[in-house]
Amino acid sequence: MSEEKEAIAYLVSTLAQLEKRIDKVDNHTVRVKHELDGLSEAFNTRPELSHLEALQAEMAKLSEAVIPWQQLEILQPMASSENPALTNAVVLDNNEDSAKEEIDAFADESQASAISAENFLERFNEGQRDFTEINLPKSISLKNLTSHQNPLNLSQANLIRAKLEKTSFAYGNLSGADLRGAKLCEADLSKTNLGEANLERADLRKVILSVTNLEKANLIGVNLSWSKSVNLNGANLSGANLSRANLKEAILKADLSKASLSHANLFDANLEEANLQGANLQHAIYNQATVFPAGFDPLKAGAYLIAPNASLSEANLTGAELERVNPSGANLQGANLHSINLIGAELSEVNFSGANLSKAKLDGTKLIQAQCS
Repeated sequence: MSEEKEAIAYLVSTLAQLEKRIDKVDNHTVRVKHELDGLSEAFNTRPELSHLEALQAEMAKLSEAVIPWQQLEILQPMASSENPALTNAVVLDNNEDSAKEEIDAFADESQASAISAENFLERFNEGQRDFTEINLPKSISLKNLTSHQNPLNLSQANLIRAKLEKTSFAYGNLSGADLRGAKLCEADLSKTNLGEANLERADLRKVILSVTNLEKANLIGVNLSWSKSVNLNGANLSGANLSRANLKEAILKADLSKASLSHANLFDANLEEANLQGANLQHAIYNQATVFPAGFDPLKAGAYLIAPNASLSEANLTGAELERVNPSGANLQGANLHSINLIGAELSEVNFSGANLSKAKLDGTKLIQAQCS
């Protein structure tokens, strides 16, 4: 009994000490909260705030007063006897709305202006090679100015971000040309020499590439998604760099020997008659509708089949565009899915264990019974 009494006494003493410590912590907590409240109030009522608010109000007033004068400075040099309507707009109507309308009209006119095919060729023949952001009229044809006997020569030309939609370069020579970011949607590049041209991130949707030479051309990140009627018969893409190119629905009856198709999107593409000897398909993606040459094994070439129940463990799908796809039940254990686009995808029962999903886009995805641990 004496031992039990000693044990009880010890417990009572320990509890008493804990209560004292709790009281001290409570006191400190109250003191700290009080100090924080004081600091917060001092921060929110500091004099600098009122000064900042006053300055912001003054800056807003100055901005409102300056804008009409800036607009008039732009318009006044344009006013002349040759443009009486614009002169009247400046002299007789100085309100802000009228000035804005004239500026917008001038901007639209400037953006709409484009050089003619004849002027373009004249400048080229005079030795100009830098046509950065040139704007040729849509649907203009250079075909009448070039032929098999007299081909258009734009080799080594600088056509960065040039607007060349629906332009015809048939039979032309664009070898070594810099066409980075150029708008070539629906352009006619049939029988055109684009060997070693730089087409990085160019817009090549629905282009005509019949018997086109793209040998060793740089096509990194280009948009080559076309309608199924695209004509790519006989195009030479030997050694071309098509890394991360969008080749959805493309019909590639072309020489792709030793070409790089790494990370390319081959969904619904038809490569049945393509030459893929020595081509690099590492990390390219394809679906069950993609057609490859007889005897060609895309999995052995390093490509990934995106389909229900697919085996994709440890796959590198960084930045892949898989919006609204259906890889339900797929095994993505340990896969690298950094910056992947899976918006609206069917991901039910997918195994994401150990996968890297940093910066992945997962809006609207279905994750029923998906494993994410």
